[in-house]
Amino acid sequence: SYYYKKGDFKKAIILGEKLKTKLNKKDSEYALLANYLATAYSRIGEDEKAIQNYIEELNIEKNIFGENHIIIAKTYRNLGNTYSRLKEFDKAEAHFLKGINIVKNTSGISHPEYPEYLLNLAVLYKEIKDFKRAETLFLEACDLLKNNLGENNLKYQIGLLSTAIFYDQIGDLQKADELFLKSYQLQ
Repeated sequence: SYYYKKGDFKKAIILGEKLKTKLNKKDSEYALLANYLATAYSRIGEDEKAIQNYIEELNIEKNIFGENHIIIAKTYRNLGNTYSRLKEFDKAEAHFLKGINIVKNTSGISHPEYPEYLLNLAVLYKEIKDFKRAETLFLEACDLLKNNLGENNLKYQIGLLSTAIFYDQIGDLQKADELFLKSYQLQ
């Protein structure tokens, strides 16, 4: 954790891999370590090793919490982001959708992180040029952030900026300018 927090991910990985050999592979501490390792591997661009660790973490979490728990949803989201970086969009979408469904079914759409899950999937749809689905999710996430957290919340403003950038990238400059201006006025 010391090296991880300092940003020395290579040393964190060396230490973490040694520690893994001493822990019970079914324990929550092992799952937490697998998460740290996955993130560290991801930070240095070794996404395949990140995926291996996220999958180890996921299997332990399922044994501890069952299939439908917010912790499981977060791991699916991490896997979705990692697969997305690898341009494995079908796998990324499947993992994002699993995470979204778990959060929606266990905590509801008012869960503070639910819109962030939608934004991750929106970005994926933008990447694969499914602009209609991307737009729908960007707008839904912004509405939820506004309704759940309020207009002055930073997460809402980031949602607006993300949506403005989306519109800019697809060439809808009028909508992009409106959202950039709205976000700027809220700051």
